[in-house]
Amino acid sequence: TGGVETARLLLAQTRSGNPKIIMHTASALTRHRDESLAAGCVDFITKPFSSEQIYQCLKNHLGVEFEYGAPLHEAETSPSLELCKVELPEELIARMLIAAELHSTTALKGCLQELRQRDPAAQRLADEIRRLMRSYDMDAIQRLVTTVALDETVKA
Repeated sequence: TGGVETARLLLAQTRSGNPKIIMHTASALTRHRDESLAAGCVDFITKPFSSEQIYQCLKNHLGVEFEYGAPLHEAETSPSLELCKVELPEELIARMLIAAELHSTTALKGCLQELRQRDPAAQRLADEIRRLMRSYDMDAIQRLVTTVALDETVKA
């Protein structure tokens, strides 16, 4: 059963209240958006999506307000010196950057497996990337991998 059909079934079987269903998909085709809204979904979000889009959607449809903390200082988000000491093949760096750019967690997970098979520094890098993946912070992953790649270029 596809997402649109599932939404129809959920809405038809609901006995109390009206659930608000927000469809998300990798497809940006207008036809899919129209089908979702016609099925009763209240909104439609395409991948890659940002946390801000999700927060705004929740605010629009549920009236939820979010409290935002102060932004992290650059020093707190920059990789530690230990992570910059990682030596990686250019091909692996390129794959990680492309995966983060495309928001492909599947491809990133494959890269993490390769990192974990390397030295302890690469394993720590894998742990840091995994931590960033949990919050879906692909921009931070790109910055981290770029920093590691640039540091490696300076060493050469």
